[in-house]
Amino acid sequence: MAVCCAAVALACLLLCAPAHSARSLEAEYIAATEAAGRGDLARAEEGFKLIVQQAPQVVEGFTNLAVVYEIGHRWADAMRVYRRALSEHPSSVAVPTNMCVTLLRLIQEGNTGAVQTEAANVREICRRAKELNPENPSAHSTLGDMHTLLVEWDDAVAAYKEAIRLYRKAESTGKLASMSWSKTFQLSRTYSNLANSYSRAGHVPDAVEAATTALALHPRDAHSMALLGTIRTTGRKFDFQTRVIKHRAAILQARGVTVKDASCPKGGPWRVAFTWPEAASDAIHVEVINDATRNTLYGLNRSYVPDNARLRWTTPEGLTPYPTIYRERTLYFINATAVHIGGASGVIHRNCTLYAGSHGEDARLHEAGTFGTPVDRVQHIKGAVVSLLSQNLKNYYHFMCECVPRLLLTLQFMESRADVAAALRKALWLVPDLPYVRDILEILDLSIKTHTYSGLPRIKADRLYMVDWHADELDAALREAGVPPGGTADPDDDALWQYESLPDYAALPAIDDQRTLAHDPWSQFYPPRAGLVLMREKVRAAIGADARPASDWLVVVLSRSDAMSGSFGIRVLPNEAVLIAALERMVGPDRVYQFRGKDLPMRKQLEYFARAVVVVAPHGAGLANTVACKRNTTLIMYPMRPHVDNTFGHMAAALGLEMWIAPDITSYYYGSYTLLTPASANNVLRAVATSLEEKGLPIVEQVVLDDAPFNTWLRKHKNDALVKAAEVNNKKGKAKAEQGKPKNAKKKKSKATRTTDEL
Repeated sequence: MAVCCAAVALACLLLCAPAHSARSLEAEYIAATEAAGRGDLARAEEGFKLIVQQAPQVVEGFTNLAVVYEIGHRWADAMRVYRRALSEHPSSVAVPTNMCVTLLRLIQEGNTGAVQTEAANVREICRRAKELNPENPSAHSTLGDMHTLLVEWDDAVAAYKEAIRLYRKAESTGKLASMSWSKTFQLSRTYSNLANSYSRAGHVPDAVEAATTALALHPRDAHSMALLGTIRTTGRKFDFQTRVIKHRAAILQARGVTVKDASCPKGGPWRVAFTWPEAASDAIHVEVINDATRNTLYGLNRSYVPDNARLRWTTPEGLTPYPTIYRERTLYFINATAVHIGGASGVIHRNCTLYAGSHGEDARLHEAGTFGTPVDRVQHIKGAVVSLLSQNLKNYYHFMCECVPRLLLTLQFMESRADVAAALRKALWLVPDLPYVRDILEILDLSIKTHTYSGLPRIKADRLYMVDWHADELDAALREAGVPPGGTADPDDDALWQYESLPDYAALPAIDDQRTLAHDPWSQFYPPRAGLVLMREKVRAAIGADARPASDWLVVVLSRSDAMSGSFGIRVLPNEAVLIAALERMVGPDRVYQFRGKDLPMRKQLEYFARAVVVVAPHGAGLANTVACKRNTTLIMYPMRPHVDNTFGHMAAALGLEMWIAPDITSYYYGSYTLLTPASANNVLRAVATSLEEKGLPIVEQVVLDDAPFNTWLRKHKNDALVKAAEVNNKKGKAKAEQGKPKNAKKKKSKATRTTDEL
């Protein structure tokens, strides 16, 4: 939001103020506006205060003074000015509009401490802005933003659709005979916001259609292209077109980066290197460190890989296809000079090149360009650093299953190589200032020197060391599909960026019979088996897990009851209490632990999973703790519908866990799980009993549930928002989550991919 120097404000000063002061107030207004423009907030505040005092009829005096306070993060002062402006100018559109936008920003940032009263009334303020300007599409779009932040997806959809209708109406009536670029851009963004709301509400086909329209309006907009790819990842399994879309989006994203980096003197254009061999140069040395194990197979299929655990189902129907075979990643040791590292995800850049690393098309390349930090403000670390590079360090799974294995693999490599050991011992390890980061470093008792950062760092290092990985089968699939690597795509070839120019769905490379997941848009988040196995070894040793007696065992039930977003539960199982009570009858209450990770020290979390012989869980980040489970621990998981993310199936395969999947208990990615029924709960109970019997562990009572405990629970909770949300979300998800496939897909799909859209 910028300070306004509107002609109408100046005219009002001349016409409305006393004659002797009009000219001086006009000069003061211009001077205050210019002061704000050059960052002199004290002078701007002084000027606009004078306007408000001597010419309160000029609404721009109020709004500009509020903006000056906002620039200085003086939120309470800004709200005080807005409140007075609402009183003095009840018909002004600008006041509630500015106030609404500011409050939404603060709510999004979680920064409402100083403006709690206004934040509580944000609905009233944003609706007032819309009611005062009902024909303005931006007002409806902003109202949609409000509903989005408040997790009111259906209301957000309605607001965005009304904004789009008004944009289209203005265009058709000649008010916007030919839409300007800015209006088209706003329309594209509104379609994108509509797509996001549809996706969150479970309307995947509608979300894909809206995102496709946004992309059609701006075919080379990286944001629209990436959003389309992201939406498809939550609604379609093994969709290689999604990988192609996100691959292209990353190329465009890199072209749009404007980083102040001395190694890229002209500021660009920037390119993206998706693989480390592609990035290799005199300044970036790339070495494969697992020649003996790269691309070796491991999995859940005992008939194929005898030394690993197996996959079973709680119902005869199963869940097809579900991948059971994986290939080990190629591990690289990176030794680079004079690199920059930026953003929470540790984007590495040098010589006008951004390095995607293990996250491929999902690397957050835009973080490298969000800073605009002058070169002299970049923190220069003289000497060497080690990066843990993660897509999202604030997510427990990404930290535990990517960062920690990367750290341990780097230390293991250091111990095996005398030529780098001394340098790595002197290096600073870049770690975020987060509680669980401190916890794991303390638990593992690692002798490393750390450089702690918060927020979005900008670091230049004389030398960078890191271990990273890549899935080789993806490169072959991309080449077969004719997708150009990051460095060779021609950004001026408009045809390349057209959505219609995607490779034909039916002609894409088939998923091979070993299910190596080259098609899987989530597979870049599956770490190497070597890292997970090494982490289990170190964690179990650190907490003394193997010293516990065999009789000290638990059935751990992972609960996501705190994974709430407004009235929506994100993959929450509402009536899990009925199942937990039944398990307590089966094995005794002291043998069942309901695990809620929030606020539980990490050591305790790991200890509970180390004691587990059976883990019953929905899909969610808490399952990262299975890295502490011993081999052949049973994991009984409730899948998603469609089950797009095989993260924890991969972990089970890598760690040698026995995996059961309960396909009659499902949730859309952003939804709540279906309510347990006697049939679905008894299927889980039978799986637990079978597993315990096979392990030679005692069962107190064989439990078979009837309708009674479920009816009792429902009578107590039938009005709970979570129960209603579960019913609504799953009704929508069941009807729509699998729709929207390309029309020719069924006709042309190869035999190998025939079942990829099934649950």
